[in-house]
Amino acid sequence: MKRLIPIIIALCALASCSTVKHAGKARHTTEVKQATVTVRADGMEPVSTRCKLQAVHDSASVWSIRPLLNVEAGQMRADKEGVTLIDRIHRLYTTVRYKELPPLLRMVLKYKTIEDYTTGRKLGRGGQQQLTRSFKKDGQQISVTVDYGKIDRDNGMRLQEAKTQNYKQTDLQTLLRKLGIKL
Repeated sequence: MKRLIPIIIALCALASCSTVKHAGKARHTTEVKQATVTVRADGMEPVSTRCKLQAVHDSASVWSIRPLLNVEAGQMRADKEGVTLIDRIHRLYTTVRYKELPPLLRMVLKYKTIEDYTTGRKLGRGGQQQLTRSFKKDGQQISVTVDYGKIDRDNGMRLQEAKTQNYKQTDLQTLLRKLGIKL
């Protein structure tokens, strides 16, 4: 579980969904069934996990964290209003609006940044399949790299509704504290 902590911090820093958005046939969609997210920080071993990335462009993005045997341990859902983090292990979830994040993360986060990572939109031409973003938090250099597997675009997929009815809603700091993360 401790290996997931930097990944969850990175997902918060990059950015998930208080409302459910569905992809219609006319909307652009992106799905990456096997991506690897790696977080590197000063004085720390790199930490990686597998994720399934899905997006309905200009609407919603979902990152499904699947560290072992393709079993979902957590989920980040983002829309234009904010981020919902779902912890499947502790059965907790929280929804945070983007305007509430800067005091917690000490950085500004927007939906467009999350969607760019989810869709691989900022990938260069020539077969590049990796996207990296670096930032400083409390004087520590942190970089997040997403290695994309096959990117499936406009496949008509639909985002499933977030199933949180059997989960306890909490605030972001309590959720992160439960995972051993201090902001």
